Amino acid sequence: MDVESVCAAVEAACRDLQHPSLRKDAESRLLAFRSSANALEASAAVLTHSRDVAAQFQAVLALRDVLILRWPMLSGEERRSQLHFLIRQTLDKAPEPQGLIRLQCAGASAAAFKRGYQDGVVDNVGCIRDVMAAGGPQASAQHQRTSAELLTAIVHEFSPATASQMGLPWSWHETCREGLETTLLPDIFAYALTLAARAAPPASQGADPEGRAVAALELLAAVLSWDFAAGRKVSWMAPADGSRPAHHSRVTALPPELWAALAAPNALDWLEPLVRSLQGLRVQHAQTGSPSPTQDRLLAAVLAFAGQLAGVSCKGSGSMARTQPEAANQLAAVMRVVLPCVLPAQQALWLAAKGGEEALMGALHALLAAAAAHRARGFEADPQWVPGLVELTVAVFKGEGEAKDEPWLEEAQDVLLDMWMELISDPARCGRDVGFVTYHLFPTLFLTDDVEGDEEAQIEEQFERLAVIARAAPFSSLPLLSQRLEECMGHVASATQNGSDTTAPFEILCWLLQVAAFVLADDGAGEDPLPPVALSAALEHDTNTSPNPVATLSFSLLNVASACLGLVNLPQGPPSPRLMEILVVVLGRWADTYLLAEEGIVPALDASFGASGEGPHIANALVNFASACLNHFAGESQLHKAQAEEVAALAGQTEAQLQRPEVVNRLVWKLEVLRGGIMGAQLASTEALCILAAHLSQPMLSLLSKYRGRTEIVTLLLKYAVAVVQRLLLNADATTLLSALDVVIPLITPNLLKHPKLARDFFTLVAFFMESMTDAVASLPAKSFQSLLSTLNFGIGFHAMELTVVQLIFESISGLAKWHVQAVQDGQAGLTQAGGHEAFVQMLQRILQRLIFEDTTSSAVDYAVDSAAVAGSFDKLTADNILSGALDREARRAFQQRMHVFVTNARAAVRQL
Repeated sequence: MDVESVCAAVEAACRDLQHPSLRKDAESRLLAFRSSANALEASAAVLTHSRDVAAQFQAVLALRDVLILRWPMLSGEERRSQLHFLIRQTLDKAPEPQGLIRLQCAGASAAAFKRGYQDGVVDNVGCIRDVMAAGGPQASAQHQRTSAELLTAIVHEFSPATASQMGLPWSWHETCREGLETTLLPDIFAYALTLAARAAPPASQGADPEGRAVAALELLAAVLSWDFAAGRKVSWMAPADGSRPAHHSRVTALPPELWAALAAPNALDWLEPLVRSLQGLRVQHAQTGSPSPTQDRLLAAVLAFAGQLAGVSCKGSGSMARTQPEAANQLAAVMRVVLPCVLPAQQALWLAAKGGEEALMGALHALLAAAAAHRARGFEADPQWVPGLVELTVAVFKGEGEAKDEPWLEEAQDVLLDMWMELISDPARCGRDVGFVTYHLFPTLFLTDDVEGDEEAQIEEQFERLAVIARAAPFSSLPLLSQRLEECMGHVASATQNGSDTTAPFEILCWLLQVAAFVLADDGAGEDPLPPVALSAALEHDTNTSPNPVATLSFSLLNVASACLGLVNLPQGPPSPRLMEILVVVLGRWADTYLLAEEGIVPALDASFGASGEGPHIANALVNFASACLNHFAGESQLHKAQAEEVAALAGQTEAQLQRPEVVNRLVWKLEVLRGGIMGAQLASTEALCILAAHLSQPMLSLLSKYRGRTEIVTLLLKYAVAVVQRLLLNADATTLLSALDVVIPLITPNLLKHPKLARDFFTLVAFFMESMTDAVASLPAKSFQSLLSTLNFGIGFHAMELTVVQLIFESISGLAKWHVQAVQDGQAGLTQAGGHEAFVQMLQRILQRLIFEDTTSSAVDYAVDSAAVAGSFDKLTADNILSGALDREARRAFQQRMHVFVTNARAAVRQL
């Protein structure tokens, strides 16, 4: 074999891969290289002698694949030789600054080591020890890093979750896993701990350009994420104090040998200085605007290791089980790593806004893992931990400064909420307050949380999270919520008497009422409503506390209703219809759960709201309140009409007038009111609101034109259009939908259809009509029908549409065209009078243009088959057309095959032009 010619051939093929015109030939040559009889020798020669990185990359991939494929045909000596060659190549490439080939060699070595693990031709223990010796204390930093990388690749390869496919049964992989876990994994873990302790001091000074510390930490994390316990990712471990609550903490159980190395004195003392030094360097780099990717990667590796460390315990019992002091030391080590990355909170958010969000999110996920494993009991060990987490939560939920509106902020809030729920769900504290959920955490969450959203499910999820946190400390959080309600009602009364703006206090009151409803009662859909288990358990556990917190908050709600009843009777009418609506819903939810309950209620609550207590009087008061609301409130359509008239009047103003700040603010408010009205309307009001939307179509288009440069107004107009479409699609009957289609079409323009959410909702509505009410669509006024066809034509040509929308467009055309063909076959006019024939000719032309010239996938062909087939049969319902006038399944399937062949051939012909 001529080594130089082989290297030259592979290098030339790699260069040709970069040229589209030569790519196919280059791929064929590389495939022939892999398939040759001497592929192993040729790949080894290229890997050893070539200086081209691309050629080395292709060689190591070929060597790995061919070696695994031909392994059964190799002799024992050949297998041993190939494995030693790959390991030697991995270690020899340690000094190279680019790690691509080195890591690929490590992966190939790991695959070969596993493939021969059960053969007996290689001393498995000796091989691993040789790798560790190559990265021993006397070796260079590059070789120590490379040894850790190779061992990490072996751990990943032997773990079933990350193993390569080798065409072997699962039992073979499981045998390899068990063998490595029992014989080699403890030594690998001990080596990783030693290497990390050795690499941490220079790395903390910024002197680790080789990445030795990162490699050691990644090896530690790989071992801790190993699938221990015979195929189960995690095990449910009892608490260290021996108690057995109904719900156990989820932890990963380490074998005693690994736990002993981890829990040894001073085993993790190197972690805290490393993190504090890295955090100080992060601040310096952020201040100077010179980020350090190497140190950022090291910090990410530290936090990943901390997250794994937080959730481990010891597999065993008796003297081998994890003791309470060991668990406390373990959690303390994790917190010493994580807290410097999140406190002070404002500094952590500032660093995240400067590009360090990965470190912040890594620290938050580590805190979540620690909370899930150690719960509230563990976090109360240090009095500084919980106040620090409260400070962090306050800062993240306020999102002030440079972190405001950052895309990662919402995810950070979700992780923190999950962390708090893990902390407060400590089963050992069932029926007792979690002490730290008091006047800091709960007020922060329910006063700063943002309930803005388009999906009702998202808003309810936020309320449910707040409810879980409040129920964890009912004796502190519920009285606090009662106090806030009373204070807010005082602000409402003061503003009403002074004639000042009541918008802000009403909004706060609406928010507090909804929080109180979710805290006091669960959603009783499909079952008899019962008080939440957490509240009942707390009241049964502590019967001496007076007043009862549930009763206190309940009477606060009733007091709000009584005060609002006085507002209803004001001469100027009800001040806030939305407030009254929310209050009715809240009281209904509360009454279902507590009022005159027959069972499932604790005695303390039955005495307050049962038949022998204040229940009958409260029921009478609620009936009076509901009657007053029914008699004094205008209907939804009347309220919506008043807002619509104001928007129409604003649309008639000049562009200069519309740009004034007070006009913009008023328009924003009115558009939000209209959108909220259309989204929250009852079924009986939908048809009336559709008529109002029809009158608003032209004013909305006028506003869209006049505010084309104002993003906030355009966004609200689009949201209103989306709300109209969603309301029509989801909440109205077919008759209402049909009457409203003529309302929606004028609002939809090609520019609006470029917005994905609006396009998806609109074409979903259109597809529904085209398939189930085609005759009614065909009878639309000519102008509306032509507008509908033009939107479909635009959708065909706009290839930025997502694939689901493309499918809806083609289904719409198909439904309408099928109806036309069937009508013509039955002797009716079909769409001829509405200009449908010409429209379908244009759409057929546009479909073929997209399939041949623009779309390179076969999915669009499948969706377009029905519409193109029927459109093509307009002129040739019989003759020699393959459909022969029929639209049955067999004919359409045959046409689909012809269509695929035609489009494929046409695309090929176009590319050759």
